[in-house]
Amino acid sequence: MRYSAITRLLALCGIILAVGGTLGGGMAQAAPLRGPGSSTPGNPPTKTTKTAGNGPKTAISGATYNNEGISADGATSVANFDGSGNNYSTTALAAAGFASGTVVDVNGISYQWPTVTASNADNWMATGQVINVGTAGTLWFLGSATNGPSTGTGTITYTDNSTQSFTLALSDWTLNAGTLAPLAGNTIAATTPYRDTTAGGRETVTTDVFATYVNLTAGKTTKSVTLPATANQGHLHVFALSGQSDWTSYMADSAHSGNNAAETTLTASNIPNLAVKWTATGANGISTQPVEANNSVYWGSWDGKLHATTVSGGNAGKDQWAVALGQTNVAGCDPQIAGIANTPIIGAVNGTPAIFVGDGGNQGGGDGNVYYYAVNAANGNILWKTSLGTIANGNFDWSSGVLYNGSIYVGLASYGDCPLIRGGIVKLNATTGAIQNEFFTVPSGCTGDSIWGAPSVDPATGTIYAVTGNPGGCANDTYGESMIAFRSSDLSVISYWPVPQSQRGGDSDFGTTPVLFTATIGGTAKSLVGAVNKNGIFYAFDRTNISGGTVWQDQVSPGGDCPQCGDADITPDVFVNGTLYIGTGTVTLNGTSCRGSVSAVNPANGAYLWRHCFGSGPVLGALTYVNGVVIATQGAWINALDVTNGNTIFRYQDTASGAFFYGGVAVANGRLYAGNLDGTFVAFGL
Repeated sequence: MRYSAITRLLALCGIILAVGGTLGGGMAQAAPLRGPGSSTPGNPPTKTTKTAGNGPKTAISGATYNNEGISADGATSVANFDGSGNNYSTTALAAAGFASGTVVDVNGISYQWPTVTASNADNWMATGQVINVGTAGTLWFLGSATNGPSTGTGTITYTDNSTQSFTLALSDWTLNAGTLAPLAGNTIAATTPYRDTTAGGRETVTTDVFATYVNLTAGKTTKSVTLPATANQGHLHVFALSGQSDWTSYMADSAHSGNNAAETTLTASNIPNLAVKWTATGANGISTQPVEANNSVYWGSWDGKLHATTVSGGNAGKDQWAVALGQTNVAGCDPQIAGIANTPIIGAVNGTPAIFVGDGGNQGGGDGNVYYYAVNAANGNILWKTSLGTIANGNFDWSSGVLYNGSIYVGLASYGDCPLIRGGIVKLNATTGAIQNEFFTVPSGCTGDSIWGAPSVDPATGTIYAVTGNPGGCANDTYGESMIAFRSSDLSVISYWPVPQSQRGGDSDFGTTPVLFTATIGGTAKSLVGAVNKNGIFYAFDRTNISGGTVWQDQVSPGGDCPQCGDADITPDVFVNGTLYIGTGTVTLNGTSCRGSVSAVNPANGAYLWRHCFGSGPVLGALTYVNGVVIATQGAWINALDVTNGNTIFRYQDTASGAFFYGGVAVANGRLYAGNLDGTFVAFGL
């Protein structure tokens, strides 16, 4: 792993190329697509997503609204929320941040608030309706009770047709004229100082809307939710539902799928409407992908600080805390100075929410060790730290860890080959930080074969896949520039495959994260794993037989030594719904010179379905997929592409001097986050 000096790239327009076609018309413009929640009268907001090859599917749809509970001030209305002619005020709700037809944030969760029009229903009064919603982890409700508080029993149906009963409990919309506190598990989402009457009058009665949630069965995705058919008293009313689509690790999960399958807010229909909500600053630059949960986004910067930043509300964009975890400063290396360059993991230590992350070198701590940390997510206090090496020996935490079955797996890598270290992978106890197992890729006394990309876990088998860097000249080097399969139990090697000498260049090591995918080959379903080398070749293997060699390989770009210069590939790729998406550096497509690209690929043979040419810079950071959209960072730009055809539906340029996106974006709970090497951290929303 050797780095050349960072090259400033010109921001040009991207070009979309059809495979086998001719240059076509410049960058695809964002079409004036329908925004979120364009509901017809009486219907809930419908969020439609597109999946490549499978046509449209619905994330939230189903039973129509059956009650009108919001009315205009001063107007006579047929609305009758509580059965006694009283309603929420649309004006007062808008003043509380709940305007008609908008996306609203409550404690970091995004909801589509109904579009309010006279004489049209705007909520579900629960009578056993079936609502189609696909999410995982947690299902959230926005609503209230009339003549309550009220409870009822509903049913969640999962995609495997299993079911889960749940209790929906909602506080009375007036808290019984202010005499009661919200029910346990209810959070006040919005408060208005008055309510309207059907006759056009106003009553000075405080009304509230509440948020509550149901924990879902781990590892399952919902197909639908059936609202309670009855309530113990009064009526249950639901205005909106949302999934809690946290992004808790590098590339979303331990498999590093790059796909937030639980996201219900952002879709191909409304991503064109994304806008900057707030920005923050990380001194010396940002190269990592952020993580997000519980209304907080966690990210590292090259000044050595780990930040916890509030996502929404009055303190949005402000740090709750920032803890200094050190820098590395080595004269003669490029870069000379770096801080936190790996993505944190959100987890827990003995029930305490925790953030796991590698430091920036800890020279500021004075002992010269390179540590992996667990810090308290609430305040940044250190829970444990474990030394993975020393700066003097050349160690650095490039590799983002992966949390699996109570252990954290982290690659061991050198700081820009100055000097090389003894590469390997370490397994840490997530509760104590104790080293459980280590595997070194070269014998004692040798150097090289760093693992500087993140390992990936196959959750079905517990196999860890990782790729290695360049050898250090050891006579009996075995694992240099290789794909390796490890047993997660003890880090013993199952099988491995090295790049042939004929395909190696001056610095053609692996610096990416393996992508897990499936394909049907010769009528047989295969579980595959792949990775791109800096030589520009993408290698695909049978997960059960890495040593058997590649199933297929393809020269996706010319390759080279310097990823940020565009002549070497390190992009972590994604696979979703039967299609593999591959990012590259410099490549020529149909006679056009591109500074970077994203391609949709047949996973069975590497054939291209479409290719998108970028003009600003190479794609270095991990690709991200959400609801029919693949998102790439390149140069100073963020580009969102419709997976059905590769057309651009959203793009954003960081116009600051020195802007360059090294890391990929994270998508969670209706927002998109990215950090730039110019030090700008940006949050987008609808």
